[in-house]
Amino acid sequence: MVRSATPDPVNMAEVLPVLRLCAKHLGISAQVLRTLEALLSFLPPQRNHHTVFASNETLLSRMGGMSERSLRRHIEALCLAGLVQRSDSANRKRFTRFDPVEQRVLRFGLDLTPIFAGFSSLKEQAEEVKRKDSQLRFLKTRLRAAAARRLLEAPEDQAALDCLKAARRNLSADEISKHLDRLPTIMDHPALPAELHSSEDLTGSGGQNDRHHQSLTKEHIDKEVLPVLKERYPEALIYAEKQIITERDALIHTRNLAPMMGISSQHFDQAVERHSPMEIVALIWQLLQRGQSIRYPSAYFYAATLGNRACNFAPLRNVIGHTLRKLSADNSLFTCCPRTI
Repeated sequence: MVRSATPDPVNMAEVLPVLRLCAKHLGISAQVLRTLEALLSFLPPQRNHHTVFASNETLLSRMGGMSERSLRRHIEALCLAGLVQRSDSANRKRFTRFDPVEQRVLRFGLDLTPIFAGFSSLKEQAEEVKRKDSQLRFLKTRLRAAAARRLLEAPEDQAALDCLKAARRNLSADEISKHLDRLPTIMDHPALPAELHSSEDLTGSGGQNDRHHQSLTKEHIDKEVLPVLKERYPEALIYAEKQIITERDALIHTRNLAPMMGISSQHFDQAVERHSPMEIVALIWQLLQRGQSIRYPSAYFYAATLGNRACNFAPLRNVIGHTLRKLSADNSLFTCCPRTI
């Protein structure tokens, strides 16, 4: 067996979004999914296997705030769901042994191969979930519109009021259709080709990424922030699957890094919505660079971005200062007297 590492054909950036969509279908809870995210974070981009050798203690330190009993229960749930296979050694330790004569390897750990071997099937399930969710949103929108139209004509109509209450619950497509039969018809239209092939961005809303620059200086600063972050926090770049060139690349990469430190996707998205994306990128890269000096990075992240300390959140303060000094030095030829150059 050749031990040289090769790129995995499955893009890791696609794995977590697909698993989140399939979680309910697979029968795994959000807490179990968080454990799976932590396991995936131990797989390097260049590898020739999908086995995690991290001990329970290492897993718990990365996740933060979970008991070992819960971790074992989550791993068992992942095994029952067919996403993880256990390969136990005699002493139940996780490690690898290599035979240089026969060129064979023994791996004892948590094997995530089922995820990657069946990823095409998982992806199909995720697409089906997305289609059904889109259909339900469409039907609920039609139900609310039909109920509102009826209430314009008869404000006390009980059927319309009941339909509005029902629209707040998790209904199936058949249940919504039964409610629609009691209301006036809402005209729809054939979807255009561009609408048929439209896809949702799983990394964030347009409002998170489409941010306007207020001045020329701000534009220059924004362009210079990412290079400074890459220079100051090289630890974050080790886990990148591709070269980080744009701020969007940095944000996507950082969203994949967050589970490594026990930061939930929900808290990450809320923080990006409340602050700027590059501020969240800077904070997580700083936490990763500081390593074990931060005992509970997930709690630190929540307190700094969404908790009581959020009003003082400014992780780019030093970076912007460095950038301004750099810009000032770059422009010195044009702003300084020739005798002082």
